[in-house]
Amino acid sequence: MAIIYTYPVKGTPAANDLILISDSADNNRTKQVKVSSLPSSGAGITLTTSGTSGPAELNGTALNIPNYSTTPSLPFQSIQFRDANGNFNGIQSLLVNPNSIPDGGATKLTVGDTGQDLAGAIEIQSDENGAILKIGGGSQTYYTSIKGSDVDTASYNIILPPAGPGGNNKILESTSTGVLSWIDTPTGGGGVATFSNANGTFVSAGTQNVNAVGAVTMGSIDLSASGTASGTTFLRGDNKWATPIGADVGFSPMSIYEGIKEVGSRAASASVTYLRQTVVENQCTINAVDFFRLDGTSDVSIHVYEGTIADSGNAQLVLSGTSSGGSENQINNLNFNKVGYSDHNFAAGASAVILVSFRLSGAFNVDILGADNLFINPNLSRTGDIYYDSASIPATLGDALDNIEDNTANGACLHFYKS
Repeated sequence: MAIIYTYPVKGTPAANDLILISDSADNNRTKQVKVSSLPSSGAGITLTTSGTSGPAELNGTALNIPNYSTTPSLPFQSIQFRDANGNFNGIQSLLVNPNSIPDGGATKLTVGDTGQDLAGAIEIQSDENGAILKIGGGSQTYYTSIKGSDVDTASYNIILPPAGPGGNNKILESTSTGVLSWIDTPTGGGGVATFSNANGTFVSAGTQNVNAVGAVTMGSIDLSASGTASGTTFLRGDNKWATPIGADVGFSPMSIYEGIKEVGSRAASASVTYLRQTVVENQCTINAVDFFRLDGTSDVSIHVYEGTIADSGNAQLVLSGTSSGGSENQINNLNFNKVGYSDHNFAAGASAVILVSFRLSGAFNVDILGADNLFINPNLSRTGDIYYDSASIPATLGDALDNIEDNTANGACLHFYKS
């Protein structure tokens, strides 16, 4: 017979109250358990956050977890981080200020603190490809990158100028220690005003250096020269762009630099004309000729016929000019100046006959650099005691040969070209 006792009802059981249960896992033996160990049922558990320390506790259906959330005491708007003691912290030298920049309301990150004299520093580590700082543009699509070198061998600093450029057309210039300053953008064309005259100084023109044994002296160079500057011309001493000897726009039957003797002196008051035949190697247009005047100031006239001595009746005058005065011991220039005979286009392989006339009169004479290595042959070289200027030179070679009949091995060294 079972005896059933009745007991008063307890409205709110405590966590340590005991109740009897039948343990189905142990052959339904009667056991006692604490109320606090029973799972929640019915209305569920109510969560509370009373207190700021201690363990979490379940009292009936009320679970209390103390509130551990704290705010760093200083400063406001600081970025929180875990300090060395395991606590969250913030410092004045690392702040974030949302919507603080007037232009666009962007967020500002402040690193460093001027009040505490702390300089900010941001370090971006990288792999072997170099670190990249990307700055977005206003389009929200494109950005500008600042990238470290992939092959750097040492650390270095770049120090910005203390103020802005202060005007247009400025560029940054650096010292050897990386200190930058604003300078005017170079425009070129100013040339070299002065340079050292110490021994060993050299003047550099492209990759061609002219070594100086002693002091360096340079005169002024006027680059408003006549003629055409190009990759095949050079600036001569008379301020003209000229073609070097051997170039394909001129011909030099005998180079000035091959001269070995004086040509021109004769007996007093005896003018002379030297004549020689040559071949134009390359197609060219000619309007000027150079010769080296050794001494004397008398006139020198130079004339060119196209054709041969053997067929002098058909050889026509194509170039003629006279040089008066001139400078001794240097190259003199003669521009062909006879009207109708100032320039001529020669085909490659064309035959040409050159006449050089010297006006020798009394105490006035002229000597120019020449050679005596010509063949003595009436069909290649001749001489005569006559002076032909641009006014008196015959239009046909045959008429000029009436006064030029002697054989000679002498000839003036000349350089023909287009000025």
